[in-house]
Amino acid sequence: MKRICIHIFIVGSLFVLCSACRKERDLSYQGPTVVEFSNPATGTTVKTMGPTIGGSSLKGDNPAIPIRGDRDSVLIQLVGPQRNDPVDIYYEVIPATAVEGVDFQIIGEPGSVTIESNSSATAIYLRLLNRDTNPASIKNVAFRITGTNQSDVSPSANYSSFTANIFPMRVFLDRTLTKEKPYFSLLDGESYDRPNENEQMDLYLAAGEITSLVSPAGRNTFFSQRLYTPGSDIPAYLQNSYVTLQLHNATSTTVNAIPSAGTASNAVTQSSAALAVNGVYAFMTTEGKKGYIRIKEVGTDNNCVFDIMFQP
Repeated sequence: MKRICIHIFIVGSLFVLCSACRKERDLSYQGPTVVEFSNPATGTTVKTMGPTIGGSSLKGDNPAIPIRGDRDSVLIQLVGPQRNDPVDIYYEVIPATAVEGVDFQIIGEPGSVTIESNSSATAIYLRLLNRDTNPASIKNVAFRITGTNQSDVSPSANYSSFTANIFPMRVFLDRTLTKEKPYFSLLDGESYDRPNENEQMDLYLAAGEITSLVSPAGRNTFFSQRLYTPGSDIPAYLQNSYVTLQLHNATSTTVNAIPSAGTASNAVTQSSAALAVNGVYAFMTTEGKKGYIRIKEVGTDNNCVFDIMFQP
């Protein structure tokens, strides 16, 4: 019995000792302070963003799940303790298939961005201009961090380069149709009170018991059935984000694959679409351009706020 007690005491002591060792281990980052690109998954030296149409909606959506418009950003993070002084990060644009001023523009002062004091990240902001009519014509632009204004903060050895893909897609966010301006043109993303010979109108807001979008006179815009609305089990505060996620995942390839015949729910065969808040619809214009409409608001005075993305 005495021998058993001794064994139990020894095992217990070792357990306590090991637990104490685990608690005393310092798992905080101990390496040099660096700055690096941090958008995608780790494991590659040159990181690729993946399918994107850029940017974010500004009308009350969850910013963690943005619908990407004509803007996008490339995140740069500080790995190490936050600094009391701002960290200026210098970068260069590496020649690739995207041409600055044609396929993209840098928003702000090109060549440098700043991580403010007591912060951990900043971003290079881009305006995306890829208007190629071929859905497969994906342009890319690459960036490389070249240095900082602080001698003890260096570019990461592994993640100092980043490649962003710019897919050919046009997006207009938070557009509005009203009974005063019920016509909408994809040419400029503007609403009009009436069509004229200089304006190509693609959508018309028909005010009735149920507000609906129809093809304007002389045009052949066709719509699908409603493709997506959040389920009744999704809380109201998450519904915008769930619908937004559907468009976030869309690319030029999926838009190009929208069927223009048949009985599938996304077939663009109907001459009108009855609108529901948080509904997503496919459409096709007279010229055969395809896209998606996401309904954000339907007002009591028969107005409609929507996001729309389509082939250029």
